[in-house]
Amino acid sequence: MKLVKSLFSLFAITALLVSCQKEYSKEVPKNGATGTEWAFKEGTNSFAGPVDTAFITKVGSINYLIVEGTTSDKKDAITIEVYSVGDIKAGTYSNPNSNFTYTRNGKTLYEVDQTAIGEFSVVITKIDSASVSGTFAGKVIDSTGAIKTITDGKFNGKLKNTTAATSKGDVMFWSKQGCGATSSSPIAITIGSNSGTISTFTPVEPASCGVAGTVSLNLAAGSYTYKALCSNGDSIIGTVTVIANTCTKVQVSFVLPTTGDYFPTTANSNWTYLEEGVALADSTYVLSTGTSKVFNTKTYSIFTYDQADSGYYRKASGEYYEYIEPANNPFPLDNPGSYEITFLKDNVPAGSTWLKEIAGTIAGQAVTAKEKFTLLEVGATATVGGITFQNVIKVRRVYSITALGTETVLYKIDAWFAKDKGLIKFVEANDAPAVNAVINIKRLQVF
Repeated sequence: MKLVKSLFSLFAITALLVSCQKEYSKEVPKNGATGTEWAFKEGTNSFAGPVDTAFITKVGSINYLIVEGTTSDKKDAITIEVYSVGDIKAGTYSNPNSNFTYTRNGKTLYEVDQTAIGEFSVVITKIDSASVSGTFAGKVIDSTGAIKTITDGKFNGKLKNTTAATSKGDVMFWSKQGCGATSSSPIAITIGSNSGTISTFTPVEPASCGVAGTVSLNLAAGSYTYKALCSNGDSIIGTVTVIANTCTKVQVSFVLPTTGDYFPTTANSNWTYLEEGVALADSTYVLSTGTSKVFNTKTYSIFTYDQADSGYYRKASGEYYEYIEPANNPFPLDNPGSYEITFLKDNVPAGSTWLKEIAGTIAGQAVTAKEKFTLLEVGATATVGGITFQNVIKVRRVYSITALGTETVLYKIDAWFAKDKGLIKFVEANDAPAVNAVINIKRLQVF
């Protein structure tokens, strides 16, 4: 799945903090006052400048210390990060519990290779409510991928503790019809202490929130459980994520479509996913565009991810395929190519396995890249985000590289697919002590 490439490490969590960092940069004056600075060396090159901002924030159970700075001409920028499941205190934080990035004109010059565990460290020598100072050093990679060594790193800045402000967003419940395919009877909606009635039905989704006859609410950003109720006692219970300053629309339908697919590709079907412990704004929106593309004489439905990246999928005889382009090849091959992969089967029993092998080279060494699939459960029941799904297939996907007769597992993924609904849950299944991300469905519409 396309989601695979962005959800395997702290990189995904770090990325979500970018918007916060920019906001705080505006709030803290930039200056080069003595005692508020950063510096480091790489070989014979020396770098230094003022600290722009230093703050602590929390995402889920993880605390983050972010230190940012620039050079006096604003062309270079530095970011130093420390992660901790407890309070951030004086001590040594080696990667993957720390990170370092240095850019020039927006392009990365040096960054930590998070797969090189323990090769880079940040040492906090002092931290209190007012300031933080420390040192950093270790191996990084430059823009060409070459290994470099950072020495004599130091930072000292005023500390700003941050608390996310409570913001509100709009949510609107609407329906194409009442309680049944031809019924015009109203639908009662309850969400928390709020309630309303859908009394007007439209064939297409309203353009904005607040349309008469819908149920439109202005709520604090967060996840909510809602209930839709008909006078005959039929009900639907689901969840919705309200995003600050955003209109979120939820279609309520008591006429459930049946595609028979575990990965529907019908036009305009869409899914919203959120990783546990990250900000609501970091959700991933997936859309089946209703358009297609042909690869090797086979036609694939085009999906978009956050209206940017694309994925290509098809189904034939109970098997589900994805076409992988070279840019999305998950293996670090010297010359990654395109290939088709069977990522799901709904016509075989639990315990079934299948394998995809790809020959290639890494640094000139012949290797075999492998994706092995195992159906762990078939016809199961799963509750995700407060919603109970029936007819669920759970499949494990293991990525590995075999070189010189030795197989190395890169990572493992467990995915849950519900009949007529699609992908509902996505979990890294790597062995401890790896930090495993859990991605849940928050909202879906299948047409």
